[in-house]
Amino acid sequence: MDQSRHPFAERHLLLREEGGARRITVQIGPVLHHAQDASCQYRIVGFGPDVAREIWGLDSVQALQLALIAIGSDLDALGAGGGYSTEDDADGETGHGFPTAPPGAGT
Repeated sequence: MDQSRHPFAERHLLLREEGGARRITVQIGPVLHHAQDASCQYRIVGFGPDVAREIWGLDSVQALQLALIAIGSDLDALGAGGGYSTEDDADGETGHGFPTAPPGAGT
């Protein structure tokens, strides 16, 4: 991920696992415009080596939408068997809050 550009959004999560809780940070951005398309970068911190990806779309909106889905899918895979919640969630809601791809999508 390009270190000279900063994320525009960040979410702090807790992943409750059998041995306790792990703090996970998701950073989104920047969205980069290219000649005929766009990309959105994101980083997931807290699982050992950071997960850093760049997702491409036809325009900046599609790149962002696809990045949000990719984040949700990555969090589901990385935190399998645990339960997510946002830090300091006063309502006690569970889950990471990111969309995921429907079953069978992309196959």
